[in-house]
Amino acid sequence: MERLVESICVPCPNAAHGCGARPAYYDQHVHCQTCPHAPRRCPGKDCSFLGSTEALLDHFTGAHGWPSTTEIRAFETCSIPLYDGFNFILVEDDEDDDDHFTTTSSSSRYLLLLNVMRQPLGHSITVHFIGQELRSEGLRCVLSYSRVQYHPDRHKFLGSHSLQSEINVECMDLADRLPDPADCFQFIVPDSVLRNIDKKDAMHIEVRVDIINLE
Repeated sequence: MERLVESICVPCPNAAHGCGARPAYYDQHVHCQTCPHAPRRCPGKDCSFLGSTEALLDHFTGAHGWPSTTEIRAFETCSIPLYDGFNFILVEDDEDDDDHFTTTSSSSRYLLLLNVMRQPLGHSITVHFIGQELRSEGLRCVLSYSRVQYHPDRHKFLGSHSLQSEINVECMDLADRLPDPADCFQFIVPDSVLRNIDKKDAMHIEVRVDIINLE
């Protein structure tokens, strides 16, 4: 009887969203917890779109005109432009290295939302993970911004600024929409620190996302 149960395979409930896996009947729940094709909700206000990560990325630009998603690799620091409002980062972890504390040997992808909000004296950034809750892994996002300032005419050194925050990124339930920013950890960049080029269009922030083994 046990062999009979083990031989029964069923389609993944996310088959309509592109998943071709057929897990064993008894293992279906475990597969669904980590299925990369599980549908995600759009974080847009009053938007009811629901689809796979790939469909969601197309929806962001096609329906809302949000900035193109930036793709980065886990554990690597990248300088990326962040505009006012929603910015999306697709993090790919394809490393099988004990030094990186990863828990998977195959490629995994994580979709992060960085929400940039203007404040009276600068900008604040909150970071959210769009997807299913990770039981064996944690996401840690490191944001940093630095600047050395000189007098524009005399080229005299005036000062230097260095900002860095390490944020524990938790899964966001978009069924309840975005949480109140006041309840979130915020990375604050004062206007006095920003370069002129960063004030005009987008801030260039250094970002690194680490995948942490929780087991």
